[in-house]
Amino acid sequence: MDVSSMNEQLHEFIQKEINVSCNTYIQREMNEKIVTGLHNLNTTFEEMFEKLTRNTNNGFEMLSKSFEQEIKTLIREEIKHNVRGTEKDSHPAFLAIWTEDTVTLRRNDIIKFNHVVTNVGNGYSPMTGKFKAPKQGTYFFGGTVVSAPPNALHMMLMKSGTSIMIPYASVTQGDSYTFTAVLQLKAGDTVYIQKDNRVEKAYGRDRSTFSGFMI
Repeated sequence: MDVSSMNEQLHEFIQKEINVSCNTYIQREMNEKIVTGLHNLNTTFEEMFEKLTRNTNNGFEMLSKSFEQEIKTLIREEIKHNVRGTEKDSHPAFLAIWTEDTVTLRRNDIIKFNHVVTNVGNGYSPMTGKFKAPKQGTYFFGGTVVSAPPNALHMMLMKSGTSIMIPYASVTQGDSYTFTAVLQLKAGDTVYIQKDNRVEKAYGRDRSTFSGFMI
């Protein structure tokens, strides 16, 4: 066999093997890089998806809380509106009872009917004994005062510092005087029962009362 021909064939074989090895190496490297790239891409995608999901959940949670807060605010405003409307449409009315025992009343003392039974519109104050008209209108007032010996009892129904009438109970023990009055009031006018310029005794004991309402 020709030596030169054998050398040529050997060279071709070696070159072929080198090419195959190179191609195999290159293919393996490419496959590894592709796998690594896909893994990294998958990891990145998972991280992005997790972040997106977390942000979306946070966004929905914030939106839900905001919506819930808005609903609560609307409900509170509606309740306030309805309450204001009810208070505006309702007529002021009150009933208060004097529960104290025998009391010496001095000149110009105001009876403070301390036990409030009814107080629609909060016009009556047991701290002052005065009814303050929440709004303008015509009002009916009634009351009872009970005397205690050894004297009669002279009281005055007052409207904003002016005497309207003088209820009177005689010296007889437990005598009472019941009065009624219809008054035209402006918003802020006050009505109350006040002692005249004499010092006299009176009974409370749930027998003396003061009431009124808007007609």
